[in-house]
Amino acid sequence: KGLDSAYPRQQTAMSAWQRPKLLRRAALALGLAFTVAVFPLQRPSEHFQAEDEAAQLAFTGAAAGAGVARSERTAMHMLMPKTINWKHPQKPIVKPFHHSTKWKFRGYETEGITPHFGKYGLMALEEAWISSKQIENVRRAIVRTMERKGKMWIRIFPNSPITQRVAESRMGAGKGAISYFVEAVRPKRMLFEMDGVSEDIAKNAFRKAAYRLPCKVKMVVKSDGPSQYELGLTD
Repeated sequence: KGLDSAYPRQQTAMSAWQRPKLLRRAALALGLAFTVAVFPLQRPSEHFQAEDEAAQLAFTGAAAGAGVARSERTAMHMLMPKTINWKHPQKPIVKPFHHSTKWKFRGYETEGITPHFGKYGLMALEEAWISSKQIENVRRAIVRTMERKGKMWIRIFPNSPITQRVAESRMGAGKGAISYFVEAVRPKRMLFEMDGVSEDIAKNAFRKAAYRLPCKVKMVVKSDGPSQYELGLTD
């Protein structure tokens, strides 16, 4: 009693310092006991799967109650080569006219410059890198405008991989990993073709496609004979 009355501040400080430590120990013991009691027969993977299902149910609860729940996302099946020769490939020689400081005129395209499969074609007027995502976006716009009539063809394929490093990375540490695939086109290259629709529908479809491409384009009408679609030689 004499010591407690002589040193009241020291006793208060010691008890305040010990209290959080005891509370942490008690909380840890209670948490372990609760986990064992609630999940006695579940493995860690099953426990995490149950948490994911509960979170997904909570996230889609309102939509499911309204009858608008969606189970899967719409996948974009973009074009890409089956095999890649190099792990860290170099960029194509043809650089895009826009957004490139190393652009140099490499001449006009000599192959694939006229419509062949269809009557109407979309021609590029300048150098550009057209990515697989842009090709898929244009394809969807054209098919939506055609309204399930006629047929369209994609005359380009993104076979050139482009690497990209992590944002805000320091100098050195080697070349980046492959990020996406592009097709390096030159002027007069035929990008898309269509047939089996009227000229007004083709103009409207190519007008919507021009907004989604990184280069200037123009519509070309085949005038050197019938197309493969008109001859019935296409599948």
